[in-house]
Amino acid sequence: SLVTLLCEHDNSDHYRMYWYRQIRDSVDLQLLSYSAGPKLVDIEPPFNKAEKYKVKRLEVKKATLQITKLETADTGSYFCATSRGYQAYFGAGTKLTVLDPNAKITPPAVKILGPNLAEKCKNGRVTVVCVATGFYPDHVEVFWQINGLNQIEGVATDNAARKKSTTESSYKISSRLTTTYKEWNKGSQYTCTVTFFNGTEDAPMTWIFSAFWVLCMKA
Repeated sequence: SLVTLLCEHDNSDHYRMYWYRQIRDSVDLQLLSYSAGPKLVDIEPPFNKAEKYKVKRLEVKKATLQITKLETADTGSYFCATSRGYQAYFGAGTKLTVLDPNAKITPPAVKILGPNLAEKCKNGRVTVVCVATGFYPDHVEVFWQINGLNQIEGVATDNAARKKSTTESSYKISSRLTTTYKEWNKGSQYTCTVTFFNGTEDAPMTWIFSAFWVLCMKA
């Protein structure tokens, strides 16, 4: 099995090109290859010890990274960068997931946890939490709506899904939506949708939570 990743840019002055790998749960980038120009490619250690990485760069603006003999350890994000000096310019990266043959593809269970009433009355803010658990693989996206309108402001979602424990293969992710006490007391409807890629298509899982009106009494 193999996969080929493509890197393209539009600046002919950027002769230098790099491929990096970032493994799960790490903030560090590992330099996988360096190219000083067309047809000049070096696979960096320790990646040069295994004949599974091939980089082709026949022209300045384009290169490919091929990874063969895929295994679960190859799971991670792969980034291409270019430069003509000391400053490197990165692409958005490609997330690669190599499925564990012993793990079953499983969609998430989704639910919304209501707000802490003490927080609402004290701070004038309301936070609801959407939790998705028990899914594999970890390709999910989380979206919020209030009364059918998409929400961006006040949304904080985990940077990445994480395993429920070191002994399990399934993942979990949570997202928080914070709004005002006034908005909450309108009796609005809060919708959390988790889109899960099951290997064939994006399958949305939706949970709806209706706000309840609460009067905060002054001491």
